Amino acid sequence: MDVYRFFVAGEVVGSERRFAVRFPYDGSSVAEVCQPEENDFEKAVSAAVVAHEDGPQPAHARVAILEKAAALIESRVNGLAQTITLEAGKVIKDAKVEVNRAANTLRLSADALRNLKQKVVRCDIAQGSEGRFGILMRFPVGVLFAITPFNFPLNLVCHKLGPAIAAGCPVVLKPSRKTPLSAIKLAEILYEAGLDRRFLSVLPSSSELAERYVGDERFAALSFTGSSAVGWHLKGRFSGRRVTLECGGNAAAIVCADCDIERAVARCALAPFTNAGQVCISLQRLLVERHIYDTFLERLLEKVRKLRLGDPRNPETDVGPMIDDAAVRKAKEWVEEALERGAKALTP
Repeated sequence: MDVYRFFVAGEVVGSERRFAVRFPYDGSSVAEVCQPEENDFEKAVSAAVVAHEDGPQPAHARVAILEKAAALIESRVNGLAQTITLEAGKVIKDAKVEVNRAANTLRLSADALRNLKQKVVRCDIAQGSEGRFGILMRFPVGVLFAITPFNFPLNLVCHKLGPAIAAGCPVVLKPSRKTPLSAIKLAEILYEAGLDRRFLSVLPSSSELAERYVGDERFAALSFTGSSAVGWHLKGRFSGRRVTLECGGNAAAIVCADCDIERAVARCALAPFTNAGQVCISLQRLLVERHIYDTFLERLLEKVRKLRLGDPRNPETDVGPMIDDAAVRKAKEWVEEALERGAKALTP
């Protein structure tokens, strides 16, 4: 079985303490991952602070790094997609889409840096200010603490790292322990692309250890993607500094009588079940205009019943497993609660 080590300021680090990453479809072990300890966090944060004080690589170099990393991701689509499928249970065709989106995320970050302009501000509005002007410049805010979830283990990590690299900010990344393999492989790609290794540490630690460091004032910014309860709790611990939260939603769709009904049915049949419903914008409420309700419902159920469930490694599978048994129990509880409150099950 493969053993994955983590990165502290670009240095490969191992440990005797390890945890297993399991294939959600059958529970089999995919890999073992070395578990960071508190001293690894301390080294990572200290190195990031020094890297910030020394300053980032020049803008042209950061653009080149992001572009090269995007190209490397695209050259490894199949391998990265297989990793996503094995650790997250995402069906392989969707995993390939995620890999391509990850490459695009890094390219968009490079484009943002290319288009980041200094701004000249007029300061001669008041009397006595003739001939004066100001220059608006942007500087790296400091060390970023990034925490990412399991459901998009590559692209959501790129959502954190791409903009941070473009801005010149060092990052300490804590990926989900359920899906750390993609993040570790992405770090390898970024180092290969030329990133100053001090600017990125990847620590698949326990949540308890990561939370202890949320309050560390050496972090200038926190970027968190995950549940609303955890996100708002961490924000409270990070008071007075920059915080970006991307938390769970409660997405709805409204279907009007004058819509393209076939297109609406196709989208609404797939939207709740992509990644087994484990998407922050997964469709949870569907409001259909009364005039087309019966026709829409009949066609929707027909589409849903044709979705293929099974092994996510199979290219024909539409819906794979949920991430773990706890997620299944939670979904089951929600269904039972809805039925108890008067909902009607329309499919087996």
